[in-house]
Amino acid sequence: MKLYSGAEYKNPLTTIKFYYASRCYSLDCDALDNKAASAKWENLPNSSTDTLIFYSQADCTGYRGIARLSIAAGVRNFDQLKGTISSFMVKTKTTTSDAIAKRGESNVCNFTSVSTGGIVQKD
Repeated sequence: MKLYSGAEYKNPLTTIKFYYASRCYSLDCDALDNKAASAKWENLPNSSTDTLIFYSQADCTGYRGIARLSIAAGVRNFDQLKGTISSFMVKTKTTTSDAIAKRGESNVCNFTSVSTGGIVQKD
């Protein structure tokens, strides 16, 4: 997933490579927290019930914005969440309400190269 600090996919912020649905990915660091204004993605699950959820709090809580993966490959403008994105999660039809307890959380800020503005991924 590629995050942008500007709406309409302007000003690339970073590209995040992640591998698990039903896991909370935190953006809780100076380089990423509350910076995303838009996002694009590819190769995510895309059945009619799969969603990508962006949250205003680092632990996948708080206000949220939801994108249905079967009809969207990006969010051009986070509108009400602009400047407050602190975490995200891919929810599939198998995601349960206790997903974080089962799949845990990952802080993207601990991934390789997070401060470079390039591609970040878990080692």
